[in-house]
Amino acid sequence: ISSCIWAYIIGAVCTIVYTMDMEQLIFDEKMDSFNRMAKDNRIPLHLRYRAREYLRASRVHLKYVRSLEVTQSLAVGLRGAIAQHLAMHHLGRIHLFQGTGSHFRREIATYLKPHFFERQESIELFGCLCVVERGTVMRGGTIVAQGGYWGEDMILAREDFRHYRSAKGMTHTEILTLERPDLLKALQKHDREQLMFRRAAVCLALRRIVHIYNFERASGKYDSEWHWVHQLLEWHSLKRRGVAFQVARRN
Repeated sequence: ISSCIWAYIIGAVCTIVYTMDMEQLIFDEKMDSFNRMAKDNRIPLHLRYRAREYLRASRVHLKYVRSLEVTQSLAVGLRGAIAQHLAMHHLGRIHLFQGTGSHFRREIATYLKPHFFERQESIELFGCLCVVERGTVMRGGTIVAQGGYWGEDMILAREDFRHYRSAKGMTHTEILTLERPDLLKALQKHDREQLMFRRAAVCLALRRIVHIYNFERASGKYDSEWHWVHQLLEWHSLKRRGVAFQVARRN
């Protein structure tokens, strides 16, 4: 009887120790399930290595997702404070959020959504702000490392003013995204930040207009869709010349 009790105690202690790290337990179960599936279906070795590498790299991502799921049961204010703490190092680097209030950043942090991508996978996230949480990305000939971002032109109402470029993960990459509808929802409650983002959108739209104007003049190819851009800038140029001429005549 004593040997049975001792075996039971040893088994119970081993179970407790094994289940202390739930992330490791879930990972082991997922890896075992994949290995059985790969063996039963005779998956080629190179695909097995690729899948196992992906599962190992995604452990941090899944841990982050589960952390967000845990906070969903908390009060709104507390959930926002925790989300802001997790995303603080990112929001502080993005120029759009510099100078914004803590309450606004707290609400924005709750809208950030994590995405995980394989090495060399095409990243097609359009119309949203993308922040590299982990890994390295190549986009438009530029390397975007951890903490880098793109897609700030999602604040523009005109979709044809935005850059729709896909990216490619140089490593296994985790990206946090902020959708435009979520940003607008947060801005409705913050008048000061609403004015700041409106000014930023106007400045960005003007830069895009000037870029379109200079590009078409340099290439000699004119699109009828942007005819109003040339009218606007040429009228503004003539007006400035007229004002300068009047000032010169007075002097």
